[in-house]
Amino acid sequence: MTTAEQAVFARTREIGALVGTDLARRRIAIMISETMRLNETGNPVLGIWDGAERRIVIRRDQLTTLAHYAGTLLHEIGHMISGTQDGSLDFESELSRLLGVTAAAALGKQS
Repeated sequence: MTTAEQAVFARTREIGALVGTDLARRRIAIMISETMRLNETGNPVLGIWDGAERRIVIRRDQLTTLAHYAGTLLHEIGHMISGTQDGSLDFESELSRLLGVTAAAALGKQS
């Protein structure tokens, strides 16, 4: 990884903390991959939660900005916490909850 990519990746723990998730304590590995598979519509996958391996894999190009990386990491944390798949109402509800928790943390008003 480049120095800039390492700086973004180094924020992993802080990103998890925004939503009250200690990835290290949960023993979740965060891995970066040069390539990812295509989804069912032929678009590249940005990240994957692999529950069997207890890891989140994120495509390297997501490290170009903190916003891209954080968004993908939080998306995968949503899968990890909820155990649900993309496109389900339960997953959408979990994403909405994570957005609210993240906004509250960013604004300094945890509840």
